[in-house]
Amino acid sequence: MRWLQVNDAFRQQYARARSEQADADADAIGDIAERVLRGEVEPNAGRVAIDALKWSAGKRKPKKYGDKLAIGGDRNMDPISTVDLTNLSDEQLAALKAVFGPLAGGANDDDAPDSAGRGSEAS
Repeated sequence: MRWLQVNDAFRQQYARARSEQADADADAIGDIAERVLRGEVEPNAGRVAIDALKWSAGKRKPKKYGDKLAIGGDRNMDPISTVDLTNLSDEQLAALKAVFGPLAGGANDDDAPDSAGRGSEAS
């Protein structure tokens, strides 16, 4: 561990190896699944091993194997941003409605109560 602190080249190689270990863990999942199907490994033991490997791979390469998926707003996968419209003036809301049309809300708003219970076919 001391080498990680003092040797930059070693630290970079170590980080790369740990990252590649995530791919090896992910590959091992398929091998274990095949062994379970052939009856070589008990299903519950296989499940435990697969869960551990998924966790390990997800921690080492979260973008590739992590549980959370980022939904991107653009090609760079930047998160979609939200804007609080509650403090906008009537003029600002009217300008948004002019730009976005029915998406800006109003009488045909999807979130508006539908007393007839017919959903979109009422339009």
